[in-house]
Amino acid sequence: MRENFSVPGRQQIKIGINKVTIMDDTYNANPDSFYAAFKKIKSLNYKKKVCVMGGMSELGDNNQFLQNEIINSACDIFDLVIALDIETDCDFKNLKIISSDQIEKTLSNFLSKDSIVLFKASRSVRMEKIVQLFL
Repeated sequence: MRENFSVPGRQQIKIGINKVTIMDDTYNANPDSFYAAFKKIKSLNYKKKVCVMGGMSELGDNNQFLQNEIINSACDIFDLVIALDIETDCDFKNLKIISSDQIEKTLSNFLSKDSIVLFKASRSVRMEKIVQLFL
């Protein structure tokens, strides 16, 4: 018999600063896992939806194309997409490309009980440490 337990960093819902809802999906990142997280967030009812994304590792020659596709999809779903340390030629009004040391200032206005923030990136980005800043 299999026990039912969640894996840390796989679509875990947490309550953070100012009662903001956080979806910690920092376990890994590839296009399919991004789309699965987006589908889940899309089904939830929050006034503000924010995606904090880092890079995806090991995508090979298609890395830039796939990353841009993910950003494009995210910008259709989220009120704000924060890309940490990502190079992209995407240009959307709701896209902010910042370095990870700017995350607290950039995200602070979205930390309320009416908001949900998705954190997602490859393990190499160590996004789980950034999640801790908001718990």
